Amino acid sequence: KNYEYGHENRDFTKKEIAEFISNSSLQNIHTHKQLRMIVTFKNIPIGILDLFNLNNSKGDLGIFIEKKYRMNGYGQESLNIFKEFCQLKLKIRTLYCKIKSNNIKSIKLFKSVGFKEKSMLNQYKYFKIDL
Repeated sequence: KNYEYGHENRDFTKKEIAEFISNSSLQNIHTHKQLRMIVTFKNIPIGILDLFNLNNSKGDLGIFIEKKYRMNGYGQESLNIFKEFCQLKLKIRTLYCKIKSNNIKSIKLFKSVGFKEKSMLNQYKYFKIDL
């Protein structure tokens, strides 16, 4: 399952994802309080970065990389590039993420790019990075 650790409990069809993207507006992310970017490798979409709950200079961050592309550094590189984009272009100063405590690979990924664990509640660990 691609979405084992996400908040959705189902897989999405390519048509649903395409419709979501085509209906998304990038005109003002501060109005919509969210932004999604596609992660590509050799012009092939392999994942998505999700910035949401945008509030002034803070936001929540999530990432999904297709299973067959994981453990190759794409997630780490994508997060590093996206952190810089958030800081320089969007003027975001703090990013947060919430990860299930049993998702060791995601925890290691976010720690590898500078996120620090701040708390734990129920089955989730909460992380933060100041840019």
